Amino acid sequence: MPRRLYLVRHGETEANRLKIIQGQNKRQSSNLNTHGDPLNSNGVKQAVCLGKALANINFRFTYTSPAARAFDTAKIVLFHNYYWYETFVGKIPSKVEDGLLEVDQGLFEGMRADEITAQYPAFYELYHTEPSQFAFPQGESMIEFKERIGQTIDQILQNKFSEENILVASHGGAIAMAFIHIFGLDMNRMYHAIRHHNCAYSIIEWPSPNSSPRIECLNNTSHIYGIYL
Repeated sequence: MPRRLYLVRHGETEANRLKIIQGQNKRQSSNLNTHGDPLNSNGVKQAVCLGKALANINFRFTYTSPAARAFDTAKIVLFHNYYWYETFVGKIPSKVEDGLLEVDQGLFEGMRADEITAQYPAFYELYHTEPSQFAFPQGESMIEFKERIGQTIDQILQNKFSEENILVASHGGAIAMAFIHIFGLDMNRMYHAIRHHNCAYSIIEWPSPNSSPRIECLNNTSHIYGIYL
């Protein structure tokens, strides 16, 4: 059996719906239950659909970003998972990993995308054309973000056996960086090309311990067909 890494983006929040930049929401409380926006009603529906789609996957390990939107998505997914529910019944077995947080977008957090475009056109252009050269004002550089995600993914994969399924609940930018790290992709060409909708999942698998990784699926949203993405 191959080792499989399931990368899951969180469900929709009101900030997503209003196109407001969330990032790490570092201006809010660091308490897990209030760290960033929670899922809205549509996001909860998306997470339920995702949980049902993955209900028969025997996850040996689960990891989540500490952001409420990712943590709550993981909780809903595992509630619907037959293996986890039988074993833990109401407990939250995910390991919280700070390294899975979205990029720290500094001054841009809390702003709408169109406001950033209007107020910081040069920054916006550089971010979209050469992200490897970009750093968010009072936030992370994209290189720092890539290194953080890479180190976290390496730690998650360390000492895992070939037959194990691993669930990671995180963010759109973080998932793009995970692909870039695992496959050695060019950030400038691929960061904005790898999109992940709310509650979509991607699967990267290693057929055997010494084999190279391969993409089993990318940005799968078939389970939430008919629901606003």
